[in-house]
Amino acid sequence: MIEILAIVISILALFFSLLKDFILPLIKKPKLKFDYENKEPFRRFTLPQNHGKSCFLRIRLKNVGKRPAINCRCQILKIKKGKNNYGDYVGFPIRWACRPEKDVISADRERLNIGQGESEFLDIVTASSCNEEIYLCQYHKENIGISDKLEPGKYEIFIIISGDNFQPYILSFHIEKTAKINPDGLNGKKLTLMEGKSRNELLK
Repeated sequence: MIEILAIVISILALFFSLLKDFILPLIKKPKLKFDYENKEPFRRFTLPQNHGKSCFLRIRLKNVGKRPAINCRCQILKIKKGKNNYGDYVGFPIRWACRPEKDVISADRERLNIGQGESEFLDIVTASSCNEEIYLCQYHKENIGISDKLEPGKYEIFIIISGDNFQPYILSFHIEKTAKINPDGLNGKKLTLMEGKSRNELLK
């Protein structure tokens, strides 16, 4: 009788372990939604300071799933100008808007949890009244060997959002900037979720 009871307890322990670690995470998992509009708070201006007036384009991530999204991280896969790839931007880290630039020193704070029902913003690009270039909003100040500067023009930026407990999402974000020293000329045109596309397919 004691042996049977021990077996039953072992089976129950295994079941609850499987339920906790495998079954529930499959049923109750995070789900991210993404949006952008060409107005505040997505197209955000800063007051003139030492670097002049600036404009930021940012996208919003909202967790509409049933669990927190753990260790979210965002990087650029590639950038296209017209039909051609523009440089090599694989792995360029994108900055979380909720973390002030002065605190973003190293890559160890590159990951962020997004709770159930919560939203976070990603700063994608910025422009200022000091020059005509577009700048990618790099997450940290470590030298990654990739330029953060784009010449004025129209671009399609492919972004991958990954995490510990969900499949990666890939976004396409169309932007453009006129060749003028004016941050008002920076605009986002279209944000698209690339459903059914893998990282490898997009890197071809």
